[in-house]
Amino acid sequence: MLNLSSGRWFLVLVVATAALFARPADAQFRIGILGDSISANYPTTGRGGPPNYDRSWVQIQQDINGSAIQFNNQSVDGMETPDPISGGQVNNLRNAVGAGQLDGVGIELGVDDIASGHLVDVFTGAMSTQSIANEIITNLTTICNTIESGPRQVPMFVATIPDFLQTTYFRDMMSLIPAYTPGEPMNPLLQQLLAEAPAQFRNLVENGVSQAQVNAGVANLSAAILAANHDIELLDAQRNYGYVDLYGVLHIYGSGDVVLGSTPVPQDLLYSEYDDWHSSSILSAMASNVAIEATVKEGFNTQGLILSDQQILSYWDSHASVQLPVTGNDTYVIDSEMLNYLTTDPLAVPEPPIGVIVAALAVCMLPLVRARRMAA
Repeated sequence: MLNLSSGRWFLVLVVATAALFARPADAQFRIGILGDSISANYPTTGRGGPPNYDRSWVQIQQDINGSAIQFNNQSVDGMETPDPISGGQVNNLRNAVGAGQLDGVGIELGVDDIASGHLVDVFTGAMSTQSIANEIITNLTTICNTIESGPRQVPMFVATIPDFLQTTYFRDMMSLIPAYTPGEPMNPLLQQLLAEAPAQFRNLVENGVSQAQVNAGVANLSAAILAANHDIELLDAQRNYGYVDLYGVLHIYGSGDVVLGSTPVPQDLLYSEYDDWHSSSILSAMASNVAIEATVKEGFNTQGLILSDQQILSYWDSHASVQLPVTGNDTYVIDSEMLNYLTTDPLAVPEPPIGVIVAALAVCMLPLVRARRMAA
């Protein structure tokens, strides 16, 4: 199954996390990460076998700022919220915190609970939106309690769930499902998309799903995401955690090309060619800068982690098959609309000490549009 949690959000997590747990400028930030494919390493090959030139946020930060950031990465592609409790990853982080090996912990889980494990149940209404939200927040609370139960405590954050309904993958699939008639040949694109969906959902579609059922299913999924995120935001506020809104910033940016230095970067290079789902190295690096700029404005010693346009282009050229010229001065300019967003608390609850600075992590959740990249 294509991990709908993935995304782009990657680089940004580490950078904002590093700022969140700021230490002396000459010390490494030691970060524990518990997540899904947002934080796990990208595969080295893409769909059909071509090399994958893109990197996750963890990989990019290790490559560029490895001397300033140290990871204890317990992330697993496709991980749902119950998995690290039974699988031992939570205890691994608890022990590392207790041993003084970590300065902070970031958690970004929940999207696969809805998009994979309970997709059919929530889509059909067999499981209520509040029931899935309760299950997610119960597991996340257990995770947090376990990590905090040791002899030592560190700053933490729990990220909100990204809106995977906005992805081209999901929209294409929902638009094609009602046109399929059971027993008739299936649209090749729908067939490809369903091959990456949970088996139960494929079976559901093969038996026929009407437009009305699609509309109701999408509404159920949207309500489940919002209900879970409301609980996550309250958890962050009540526990004085950092605020990492992966859902909110998804809706800030629209489609379109960007410019690094004076080099235009077409939109299809912003998304990974390995599965047409995750962000490319360019988008991951850009997202990290938004987070870093926000943390710098909060007084953290993270200026050295900001990547210039030229650094991003050079990193891209060192890995990608499509080369881009490194142009312009050594610059980086943050988007003013994003800065305005980062000063807003969507729940109007008391702001944690680190405030919404870590909401910048959400930038990594830019729309999960599938790339149609042309090979060089």
